[in-house]
Amino acid sequence: MGLPTSKEKAENTTLAFSRVACSDVSIRIMLLLEKNDKGASREELMRQSLAGNEGIFEYSINELVRSGLVSSDSPYVLTSSGKEIVRKLRSVLP
Repeated sequence: MGLPTSKEKAENTTLAFSRVACSDVSIRIMLLLEKNDKGASREELMRQSLAGNEGIFEYSINELVRSGLVSSDSPYVLTSSGKEIVRKLRSVLP
């Protein structure tokens, strides 16, 4: 199992972008983390993401971590892939 090809990287980026763009909670989490370079605590993200309940937040943050867009531990920060996704997301948000 070697390094991913450029085609595989593009497919992974598209999949991650689609994952984030499909969820308003995920979009809010990503944008909040972009604004806070030092990261954000779980409680802060839960409050500011307007998830509504802990289950929705838990699912969203776990999917972002699983996709490699957000660090796995609190304080959460964007990974380099996460920063790239936010850059692309900005081009489609009003």
